[in-house]
Amino acid sequence: MRRNNKAILFACFAIFAGLLHSCTMDKESEPVIIEQKNKEQNTSEEETLKESEVSPICIFVTGCVKNPGVYELLEGARLYEAIELAGGFTEEASQDCLNLAAYVKDGDKITVYSKEEAEKSSIGSMGPSEMTDKGYVNINTADKKTLMTLPGIGEAKADAILSYREEYGRFSSIEDIMNISGIKQGAFDKIKSLITI
Repeated sequence: MRRNNKAILFACFAIFAGLLHSCTMDKESEPVIIEQKNKEQNTSEEETLKESEVSPICIFVTGCVKNPGVYELLEGARLYEAIELAGGFTEEASQDCLNLAAYVKDGDKITVYSKEEAEKSSIGSMGPSEMTDKGYVNINTADKKTLMTLPGIGEAKADAILSYREEYGRFSSIEDIMNISGIKQGAFDKIKSLITI
């Protein structure tokens, strides 16, 4: 009889120990689950913050589009999105003159030229902000190749213009281009009717 009691006590103890171990394991695993949930929550919060950091920009679309005007886009938008907002191209638009995959920037003026205008002015395939008005090179946004289309602006002077923009920012007037070494009044007179800011 005593042996049976001992066996029953031993069995009860074994069951109790098993339950205690199981509870302990559950408690130990809980922080891992909480940690995973916290990581997921932090990731989603970071993504939301990144999305909220995207600033709106304003651009002016003019020329051969159905609804010329000022439009608001999100930073990082492409030119094709600006054209879509302006109602798309008209029939006479020269679509090949624009790089529709190019990024647009705040304050850009995008002129969509007609096929006739494009042929006469030899605009080619310049980016949306390299030229603003017909035949004018935007010295604040033009790339090296475009700058070198100006009379008297070779590779060295084009590089100097790009370096100046990187160091001092945008030109505030076309006359500021004379701050570039090698571009004095005579050189400026040759290009002043061809440039804008």
